[in-house]
Amino acid sequence: PLDPIDHFVLASLEQHALRPVSDADRYTWLRRVTLDLTGLIPSPAEIEAFTNDQTPAAFETVVDRLLASRAYGERWARHWLDMTGYADQMGTSNEVFAEHAWRYRDYLIDSFNNDKPFDEFLIEQIAGDLLPHASPEQRKEHLIATGFLALGVKDVNQRFKVRFVMDNIDEQIDTVTKSVLGLSVSCARCHDHKFDPIPASEYYALAGIFNSTDLCAGLRNKMGGGGLDYYDTSLLLLLSENTEQTEEQKTKIAQAKQKAEDAKAEFERIRDSADAEKPGPNGRPMRQIARQKWNRAQAEYVALTDPAATAETALGARDSKTPGDTEVRYRGEAEQLGPKVPRGFLSVVQGPQHPSIPDGTSGRLQLAQWLTDPTNPLTSRVMANRVWYHLFGTGIVSTTDNFGVTGEKPSHPELLDHLAGRLIHNGWSVKSLIRSIVLSRSYRLGGETKADHLLKDPQ
Repeated sequence: PLDPIDHFVLASLEQHALRPVSDADRYTWLRRVTLDLTGLIPSPAEIEAFTNDQTPAAFETVVDRLLASRAYGERWARHWLDMTGYADQMGTSNEVFAEHAWRYRDYLIDSFNNDKPFDEFLIEQIAGDLLPHASPEQRKEHLIATGFLALGVKDVNQRFKVRFVMDNIDEQIDTVTKSVLGLSVSCARCHDHKFDPIPASEYYALAGIFNSTDLCAGLRNKMGGGGLDYYDTSLLLLLSENTEQTEEQKTKIAQAKQKAEDAKAEFERIRDSADAEKPGPNGRPMRQIARQKWNRAQAEYVALTDPAATAETALGARDSKTPGDTEVRYRGEAEQLGPKVPRGFLSVVQGPQHPSIPDGTSGRLQLAQWLTDPTNPLTSRVMANRVWYHLFGTGIVSTTDNFGVTGEKPSHPELLDHLAGRLIHNGWSVKSLIRSIVLSRSYRLGGETKADHLLKDPQ
């Protein structure tokens, strides 16, 4: 054993009278660790340098180099982006592009490269807009971090706003609880959870927190719309505080607005007339020509009024002007209102105190603090398990998103406890946890299969 990790693994092997396999050769280990930490294969120069370095610190030198590379953050940010539903498109059946999502992607890359403590990393993503800031740059970073709550697919064609809102809240609850707690809380939207002790009332206690939050994804719902019809500039986070317009800008905006309104009126007149399909000067139907004219005028108006054209903007979240509790929705139907439920947290998670939510706030900051409390038994274990999964291909709990009753039991529960404790003890440093695992003897072992191993444990 090279690390306490190895004692846990070896103890399990010895319990079944099995011997470990031999070590992987040096090239195999180098290729393995380079792919796991950066997603790249080692260069010929890196292979030569490692094979020629016969000092005891050769393995540590490689790992420290990889952890210090830009590619490390790009690789491990990708794992987190997969959980958030990051994509360049946010609409379901429409091409609604997430033009500002790249800022959140870069925030993740920088966070992993700078080894931002994982508890701080979570708090910023859930409640960054509610945190104090020491500089304008830190304020921007905190706002961008809340993109965690804004990404993912949005059904912009949903005609009923209340359904659009509740569907987006469900996505936020699902993303937060699966990624951080490893629990399928969204199963309690329509009824008490069938397997885990999560009542529907506690789902709506969480829903109240997100219902008190503005989803700033730059989108609104509109049945039968297209393109810019879904774009709502009021639902963007402004990263720069100076957004005043000159008189000249105001005049141009007023003119563009009038032009767009006139073009819309002309389109509606032609659409409702008997000559709607009559060919115009260029041979295309008058209705199509009028629609394109309206689209151009609308685009000109949006370009002048779009905060993204004159200031830095981001996708994310902010507290609504009227935060408050929300009602239970019978069978999950947005319009079928039951009793109101006070905003709160999950009773199934034993350990952390349930903080009170001050009046006039959403409760997201208190939720973030509850999730990252060191006594919360799930947050550190779920993340430690994800790290193990990305390095070994299978988690200690193989169902990485499900630590509930229907999930798999941990193969090495004491090892998972140890890793979670180490994560917290080392200041929630993800780099430190990764470093210790890839320098362990367990990670260094070869990939061959022994007959007696296969007989006792086919998986």
